[in-house]
Amino acid sequence: MGSSGPAWRKSSHSDGNCVEIAWRQGAEGINIVVRDSKFPGREPLVFTPLEWAVFLERVKTGHFDVLAYPAAAFAAPAQRVVLAE
Repeated sequence: MGSSGPAWRKSSHSDGNCVEIAWRQGAEGINIVVRDSKFPGREPLVFTPLEWAVFLERVKTGHFDVLAYPAAAFAAPAQRVVLAE
């Protein structure tokens, strides 16, 4: 990280337009920060390690796949999303 700010990383599969992630020390510990590579000057989204772990697990298990096919979202009953505490 260093004094110049977080070391941003992006997927090796990226064509340049993607999200980037980094880690930074926050007031309550390490945070994961996410930004749009097209707008690096905007404030990033900030996640705790637990929030990030829950998000990654849901991505890996297909929880958000319905977002790739919006019509499918209306065909299935809505599910309540609860973050782990």
